[in-house]
Amino acid sequence: DSLAGLSSMIAGDNAAAIATYESSYARAPNFRPVLRHLLFLYLKTGQEDKARGAFEDLRRIEPDFSFDRVREDPSYPAGTLRRLQLVRLTLPG
Repeated sequence: DSLAGLSSMIAGDNAAAIATYESSYARAPNFRPVLRHLLFLYLKTGQEDKARGAFEDLRRIEPDFSFDRVREDPSYPAGTLRRLQLVRLTLPG
């Protein structure tokens, strides 16, 4: 599922990527890569409430999660998000 979601992201099919990642998240709610991708996909598609939920879930399982860390820490596993330039997005307010 993660590879299918990633393929959809790269192809620009955000709806398919979200559907795939949401399915993965339902089966493995503590799998951080899925939550990271969902967070930024929700932001990209204007789904702020879902983005906040994904952010809160990430902070629950990864207390040191932050947008700055995703953007600026090259050791943080978010290469795809960086390459697709989704890391420029952030939660409003």
